[in-house]
Amino acid sequence: MKKWVSLVLALTMMALCTFALAEGIVFGLGSVTNRSDTPGDKEDGKNNRCEFNTTFAAVAMDLDGRFIWVKFDVAQNRVDFDFEGNALPAPDEAFPTKAEKLFAYNMKNTSASRGNINVNEEPGGEWFEQAAFFEAYCVGKTLEEVISGVAIGEDNYPTGPDVLAGITIHINEFIEALHKAVADAK
Repeated sequence: MKKWVSLVLALTMMALCTFALAEGIVFGLGSVTNRSDTPGDKEDGKNNRCEFNTTFAAVAMDLDGRFIWVKFDVAQNRVDFDFEGNALPAPDEAFPTKAEKLFAYNMKNTSASRGNINVNEEPGGEWFEQAAFFEAYCVGKTLEEVISGVAIGEDNYPTGPDVLAGITIHINEFIEALHKAVADAK
């Protein structure tokens, strides 16, 4: 599934390159991977787990460095280990990205209790809705303008009023991936 998402992004960017070169548009792709380990509990039957989260940012920018299109997503993969350190077979289910999960990510109630955002007249927002809000926030701005308009607290949650209107999720990885995408576009 992850390869499919990467392939679609790559093909979309390649298809647009012909048009973009004539119009002075540059594209970039950046990613940041973080790892977290969760110890198991033999008595509860929970195995040790190692999870990898890769945040992707794909961008299209004009020659002045202003974003004309931004897309974020996060691939989450994991490996479980028994208590002797042996890797266990992967589950049969696929690991869809956060954006692919849509409403199945199931964070609307959590975001409603954490912030003051409303999507479609309802409190809270799913992950993909919040990512779309931040994507729209970035369009028309340079990387420097995005960074100067976004304050991130010590807990990695946004604190800037412009962003708080639509986001309760961590965005520090979005910013890191955005940096890399801009560097890739040059």
